Amino acid sequence: MSASWPPCSSSRSLALALHNVPLALITVVLIIGEEFTNNQVDHREQLQFGPEQAPIDSFQPSISPDYEGLQGPNQWPVSTVALLPGFQPCILDFMDQLETLSQRLMDAVALSLGLRSSYFRDLFGKNPYYRLKCAKYPSVKEAATIGCGAHKDTGFMTVLFQDMVGGLQGQDPGTGEWMDTKPVPDTFIVTMGEAIEKMTDGLYHATIHRVLNNTSGQDRYSIPFFFDPALNARIPYTIDNLDMSAQLDFASTAIEKSDEEEENPAEGSVLGLGISNIEPSRPKDGWSSGAHVFETVQRCHPEVYSRWYNREQ
Repeated sequence: MSASWPPCSSSRSLALALHNVPLALITVVLIIGEEFTNNQVDHREQLQFGPEQAPIDSFQPSISPDYEGLQGPNQWPVSTVALLPGFQPCILDFMDQLETLSQRLMDAVALSLGLRSSYFRDLFGKNPYYRLKCAKYPSVKEAATIGCGAHKDTGFMTVLFQDMVGGLQGQDPGTGEWMDTKPVPDTFIVTMGEAIEKMTDGLYHATIHRVLNNTSGQDRYSIPFFFDPALNARIPYTIDNLDMSAQLDFASTAIEKSDEEEENPAEGSVLGLGISNIEPSRPKDGWSSGAHVFETVQRCHPEVYSRWYNREQ
């Protein structure tokens, strides 16, 4: 992989050829994915997995930081594991492969910014936090809704494997035009998230994307892998002495437009999570990666949050 990998705008994604991740392993995940629906037909159904770790013994609900509750063993679907004994090791192996790939990609990002290749490895810590989603978009007769609404991923990097059905779109930050991300066999799609956008002052731009409702007559499958620092990591708001001379014109335009929209949001605009909203005081040691990840979980799964984490104010 070249060390001169250029910064990305939110309208562009990187298609990465598969070299070290076995395609047979990915195919197993896709085939197994159809068994997870429990006969519930929805516009988007998914299973989500994270690092297989022991829970934090010192965690106390309502006392410990909420994000510590995200660490622990996965809740494996019992019926699927009983039917397919290879399911659990397959998922764990796949996540290991994607963690290695994501580390190498972040090494390339560091080099492209004029940093030492290990910059993000050191920042992320020995136990980076990641999430793998096995998503199914059932085919419907009419596109009355949307498979997944327009949004930015909130973390650092997303590595996506998708089948050939299509439906993923990225938005041009300058024109607002939606462009199809056509599937390419045996490749990953790599996009950047809000965290890297904030750290690089927009040199790397978070990708606004969506998934159209699937009317192909064939169910669509995708497997995104979200790669972030360890939950207990503290992340600097910006990278010190970052050389901004390589910033492209479209990045400057996108940043200026985003600043205006934050003051006067336009209808249908996509505003990010906002790292400054997590710790408005901007502590000198940076922002909490765990709090940022948990804010994303809370926003995406409000019913789960209300059941298990809702605290009396």
